[in-house]
Amino acid sequence: MAPIRIPPLLATSIEGWEDDTASKWLPELSNRLERLSDLWDIEILAPFEPGGVTAWVAPVRQADGGHAVAKVVIPHREARHEAAALTAWGGEGAVELLAHAPDEDAMLIERCRPGTPLTLLGDPDAIIDAGARVLRQTWVPAPDGHPFESLAEVAGWFADLVAERQARLGEPLPQDLVDTALELLRTLPTTATRQVVLHHDLHPGNVLLHQRGWLAIDPKPQVGDPAFDPVQLVLQSGEVLDELDPLDVVRGRVERLADLLDLGPGRLAGWGLARCVEWALYDIDSGRPDDGARHAQRAALFAPLVRL
Repeated sequence: MAPIRIPPLLATSIEGWEDDTASKWLPELSNRLERLSDLWDIEILAPFEPGGVTAWVAPVRQADGGHAVAKVVIPHREARHEAAALTAWGGEGAVELLAHAPDEDAMLIERCRPGTPLTLLGDPDAIIDAGARVLRQTWVPAPDGHPFESLAEVAGWFADLVAERQARLGEPLPQDLVDTALELLRTLPTTATRQVVLHHDLHPGNVLLHQRGWLAIDPKPQVGDPAFDPVQLVLQSGEVLDELDPLDVVRGRVERLADLLDLGPGRLAGWGLARCVEWALYDIDSGRPDDGARHAQRAALFAPLVRL
């Protein structure tokens, strides 16, 4: 096997990893790939560029001439049960899991051809419509004995982080906005009338074109309120802050997704506000105050639309 290339996004991520997990994972990567090549009888090619931030991902050639993707993940909380989610979806609305090597933190996954990301559709309504179709397919009941965290547990963790950061950082966000976010993070999960397997990170860059339709990749699965999942489709189907009337654009996208997905628009907006506040404080705490300010602006756009 040729020397292992580390794509730039992954290299940067490893340098900034909060603990030594990534730095310990990196020297073992070459050996892992050698073992996986033998285990799955594949030829591993050069990794995708610029790459992801938490995994080494590359196309492979299978022994029968087929094409697939090998993904070797840096162990972390959000990625623990990606294989279980792909198994639960069975190729419906998401890439198919072909093989799993949990001891190597690795998966062999169906390759999307042509692999065009949903972002390149350009038209926000078309992006939202395609993303909604993917969510309808992947929102399945959690199978018996599933390993997924509950959204209620994760949202409670988010709430604790929001409260701690707001206090420690000297209240960088309006306190009434933070108080609303805290109420939503603690209330929305417990008032949901439906529980499904959530993707958790369904932004347009995580939806790729395959010959059989648009498919989700890279889930960070949990189980909980489906209104949680569409928030990134609202925010990343074109930058709302660049619009002449951002509030009108957010309202239109929230209502469109709520109609397509049979959701309460107020619940969707509530998750939007809560998530944006959490992202804002994370950015500020990470030394990115301008990004934090923009997330706070986005949170404020959801506020008039919130209904519990």
